Amino acid sequence: MTAFSDCQPFVRSVFAALVVAAALLMLGCKDPTVDVLQPSEQFQFSLFGALDVAADTQAIRVEPLGDSTQIGAPEDLGATVFLENLNTGKQIPLQDSLTDLGVQVHNLWTTQPIQPSTSYRVVVQVEGEPVTTATTKTPARPPTLTHTAFPDTSLRLPCVFPVTPNNQRRPANTFTVTARNVDRIAAAEVHYPIVGAPPRVFNHFEGVERDEDLFIISIFYRENLVTANPNPPPPPAPPDCASRSDFAHPYAEVIVASGGPDWPTWRGLPLNEIARPDSFSNVQGGNGFVGGVYSDTVRVPVAERP
Repeated sequence: MTAFSDCQPFVRSVFAALVVAAALLMLGCKDPTVDVLQPSEQFQFSLFGALDVAADTQAIRVEPLGDSTQIGAPEDLGATVFLENLNTGKQIPLQDSLTDLGVQVHNLWTTQPIQPSTSYRVVVQVEGEPVTTATTKTPARPPTLTHTAFPDTSLRLPCVFPVTPNNQRRPANTFTVTARNVDRIAAAEVHYPIVGAPPRVFNHFEGVERDEDLFIISIFYRENLVTANPNPPPPPAPPDCASRSDFAHPYAEVIVASGGPDWPTWRGLPLNEIARPDSFSNVQGGNGFVGGVYSDTVRVPVAERP
């Protein structure tokens, strides 16, 4: 097992949305206007990833832009990849890990600590020459996270059903977290430590709203806990939330990441636009996106509903 497989779930999930769109384009897109996906000496590799100051392992997905009809990456990447700290000039070699996600992909990783407020460049070299690069800057600090204590916005169980068409009961299945001291939010995700459920995080970026100098993150948890319920009722009974007794720990973890100064405002972009070179790619000699983030976590207690 490689170090990459042990990295924090958030590290993988931050760039997962970026990678999904890229995969859709590379494996199934027939749009002839996306010339960057065709074999070319100008565009040789795609890069996707997020450098997280708070993470113990960094990972960048690197794929050759060869035949767009090919399913999966070749065994040999045919290149060396390193991460360069532009503030100090230090070069950090990235180790290759061929991962099977249904198709083979190359995840390049390192356990080298990432510094805040620092510029980094990912460099892909072929025969000693740089052919594809991406430059980003990490945020100066993580978000300052706050959760309002019970009984105001805790995660209360059991869930309230049903949620009516006009969402009258949605607030009863919602808690909020606030984030301060950051300019932009890159990701907001929740992990529920439920026994018997596959480990996963739930994306709640669409629940982020800005209110002057803070961000308010609303987490509608009912849908999450229906999906994570390890003991769902048999049909035709309606789906139900996981119960309080299903939790290994009496709290949920909310992971929020601030984005660096070059983090794109990509919420609202159509899925097939996310990986296009004319949207927000910061890759030279290829396509994709590498960004800097700084994450932190707050625990939200699970409370008995009165």
